[in-house]
Amino acid sequence: MINLGWAPPVGEDVALLPAGCEWDAVRTSTAVAQAAFPILDGTENCAAIVDARAGWVYWLLPPGERGGFAHWERLGQYVTLLAAGSGTHYVGVPPSHRRAGPGLHWRITGEWSGRYLAQPYYLGAVLTSAVCLAHGPGALPGQCAWCERELDPVGPGVRGDRARPSRGRRRRAPAAVRSPGLCPRGPLARPQPGVRHMNHQPRPTRHHGRRRYRYVEMTLAPDPEATPYTVHATCTTCGEQSPAPEATETITGMHHQAQRWCTSHAARDHPDGRHLRYTATVTLHWHITPAEDIGPAAPAG
Repeated sequence: MINLGWAPPVGEDVALLPAGCEWDAVRTSTAVAQAAFPILDGTENCAAIVDARAGWVYWLLPPGERGGFAHWERLGQYVTLLAAGSGTHYVGVPPSHRRAGPGLHWRITGEWSGRYLAQPYYLGAVLTSAVCLAHGPGALPGQCAWCERELDPVGPGVRGDRARPSRGRRRRAPAAVRSPGLCPRGPLARPQPGVRHMNHQPRPTRHHGRRRYRYVEMTLAPDPEATPYTVHATCTTCGEQSPAPEATETITGMHHQAQRWCTSHAARDHPDGRHLRYTATVTLHWHITPAEDIGPAAPAG
């Protein structure tokens, strides 16, 4: 089990502590952090260290648990992971009572969970979305849809990839090129927002009794015709759900609305007793744009 119980040392001054001992650290720019905060507030609700003068924001993670999110290297241009390794990295840690600037201070929301350490996988997933929100959908390198490795450009005529067309440049994970079995033909798996994926599409004709395939580049991004995200709560006792939030509401406001509904639903007199267990669901709406015509789109459900 991940230990999230660390607290900053008692004192009045900022303590310079080494990363990789009691915790690892994640550092990113203020722009990315500002995009991440609305998602983290109301869900993760962990503390963050703000260095307004340098333009950095830090989150602390349980030591050695960064492997819970496997794609830190993909975020490397915008997010720096500070952990035990070849060198020692020090992070200025303010005292727990310093919650406003100027200078280093803790950013703590009104619904703070009481934790100074974040959950690695959840934070990594949120920062992936935050980078795309702050710097555009093409900010991060693409991911192979099957083996999940970072995509590199490869030229035509790669040995063992004879089914691919001979013109143009394509991107595919190096391991997938060397071992085609890692990326079998099939539906796109584990899509990531704002990045491009390669998917197999059959040609309408057959050649010598065998179906031929081509690679089609696709872009996955937020659906411009839908609400970017919705949040609703569900009572696990009776299955009743909270009302649909307004489309103009922020994600934090949606969380507050869902939480208020949970407390009011629990206060109601139910024939079978109090309903005290709930789940919260955040729905993101995505849209895929193929780089070429692959047939008419099905009607939206």
